[in-house]
Amino acid sequence: EPPERPEPPEQPALPEQSEHPELGAYHRTYRPIRRKPSAYALLLLFLTPFAALAYLLALLVGAVVGRGWDLAPVVLGGLALLGPFAVRVLWQRRHTRVEFRHYEKGLVAVAADGREVLYPWQSTTVFTDGWDRFKLCTPEGTVVTLGPTDRRPALGGARIKGRRTRTVIRGAQVLQDEKWHPAILHGVRSAQLAPATATALDGGEAAFGDLVL
Repeated sequence: EPPERPEPPEQPALPEQSEHPELGAYHRTYRPIRRKPSAYALLLLFLTPFAALAYLLALLVGAVVGRGWDLAPVVLGGLALLGPFAVRVLWQRRHTRVEFRHYEKGLVAVAADGREVLYPWQSTTVFTDGWDRFKLCTPEGTVVTLGPTDRRPALGGARIKGRRTRTVIRGAQVLQDEKWHPAILHGVRSAQLAPATATALDGGEAAFGDLVL
């Protein structure tokens, strides 16, 4: 089921000077959804049948093997329950401690470790799918993937044909998609379409991902 959509957090006051003057005026910051404790409880309930199955299979194997298998069902059942749970929790903690700062001329993605990656509208390559999820890529191949909170996270698809890529934010489910989604599309189209059209009309080549006009 899609996660609940809590009220968006209050936005900080606009800074007097932009942290990235090359991107123009700062607009606002978007952050991923934070899961409630009830979501982790539901995850445990979802994993319980698989843990029980692992426990029963271990019991059957123990009945065949005999001695020395007494603790194996408990260990395997616990691993089947807590292993995927721990992986999911760690992934959530890492990929929800990020943010996307919207500027007039681009986007700044802030990773969980505090690293900032700039995505100017003029040079950023944008990929999207039928689920309104985005993949942004710099000319150097640094990728972030994000999407609405009511869609599954975009965990794959970071590779781009003919380009070596490195993903810094993967599958962020970002609140207020009704604002950042059209902002990204409008920013990229406004910055790239007119220059590309002029270049093509003058006989030059304009690249749009794998498509060259």
